[in-house]
Amino acid sequence: MPKLDASGCSQPDSMKSLQSCDNEHSVVQGVKETDTLGCAHTERSEDYTRRARAGGSPGSTTMTPRSPCCTRGNRCLHRKERLSRRKHAARESPVRRYDNQFLRTWTNAPLLVRQDTGLFLREQMLWPDASLNRYVVWDEKHNMPFPIEGDRVLLFEQSATLRLRGDVDVIVAGKAPTRVVCTPALELLARAAAPYGPGHVEHITGVAPACLTAASKLMCAGRRIAYHAWTGISQHSNSTQTERAVASLYALSGSYDLVGGNRVRRGPFYRPVNGLGALSPSQLSKALGADKRPIGPPAMGWVTARDMYLAVTEAKPYPIRVLVAFGTNLPLSQADSALAEEALKRLEFYAHCDLFETPAARFADIFLPVNTPWEHEGIRFGFEISDEAASLVQLRQRVVEPRGESRADNDIVFDLACRLGIKDEFFGGNLEAGWNYMLEPLGLSLADLRANRGIKCEIDS
Repeated sequence: MPKLDASGCSQPDSMKSLQSCDNEHSVVQGVKETDTLGCAHTERSEDYTRRARAGGSPGSTTMTPRSPCCTRGNRCLHRKERLSRRKHAARESPVRRYDNQFLRTWTNAPLLVRQDTGLFLREQMLWPDASLNRYVVWDEKHNMPFPIEGDRVLLFEQSATLRLRGDVDVIVAGKAPTRVVCTPALELLARAAAPYGPGHVEHITGVAPACLTAASKLMCAGRRIAYHAWTGISQHSNSTQTERAVASLYALSGSYDLVGGNRVRRGPFYRPVNGLGALSPSQLSKALGADKRPIGPPAMGWVTARDMYLAVTEAKPYPIRVLVAFGTNLPLSQADSALAEEALKRLEFYAHCDLFETPAARFADIFLPVNTPWEHEGIRFGFEISDEAASLVQLRQRVVEPRGESRADNDIVFDLACRLGIKDEFFGGNLEAGWNYMLEPLGLSLADLRANRGIKCEIDS
């Protein structure tokens, strides 16, 4: 079951909904699409914004400083630079307008939390002999607790009577059964947000109460809301907590995965070769930072730059001695440039692959030139914006011959795999064989894509 503080949108996909006229309200957080997105993308975004407003979709934008995007919205919330999470707490306070059914069905809002420990109430705390240890909710119809599966959706008849607000008493099993006060997760969110009234938030952030109240009314009016955020959150020192706050706010609206909201599309159903399932749990547990952030980026195979730097400079939790980087410019793209340069200097071996020399590449032992997308082929499974675009599988064919000794990233990887003795794991070193392996479940081949400008496949939208 999705967590209430993590059931908003994934940032890279959110612009798809923002550019759809099906939404009735758009929230743009800290992004200037005219400066950061491609020309065609930007023109499309501007056109959709104008058309959406003409059709009654107001844009609530949070930008610092003013931007072209901000001028197109109904509300532009200018804030002090560093305390954006508290502003979102103010929007949640008081938590009054929310989609009851969405919260009960798709989030952890009804899950009971023990007041004595702060932990979720679990099945075996009430019934020690239970074979499972599921989360527990309170059924108001029968006035009793009952367990639910955390990763399954309840039927409407089951979820409609789950308690979302107030406290309940439960009897926890033990040598001496104990009465424990428990509270639904939504109630705890409401209590945490309650102190952040408009006046208090103006003192913290500089956002005027009238502007904040107007924006809150726009967002809580039952409209289909699309949300997009990028650098305004992602490159902030408090980005993780701010994004959790925004995700909670967005979950309250119930717009997630609705037409006009932030859609979740699955497909085309090709065979991926880089899925997390290819890694064993023991191997995935080696991801740097997994011990500190077990449900964060390491759980998805990602590591933070700082964790990598410390592994290189301090051998924590184990030493990193070799790095092969594709287009990563760590001193400029990640925080703490000095530590990044120190880590790159200490590597025993560093190979850098890129189109041109960057500050990071200057520390490399070997620099391998990578050619541009127009000099090699590539496959795209699904595009953005609409269901029709999302269903398209297309081969980007080579336009010009590669210049000099430059090679495609894939060619470098496959050739390196062969020289390391893992040729069989890379389709015998044949990239086209790998692509055909991915296309096989779709009933397609590379020859089919070369003969067509694009082929539409089934998706789940």
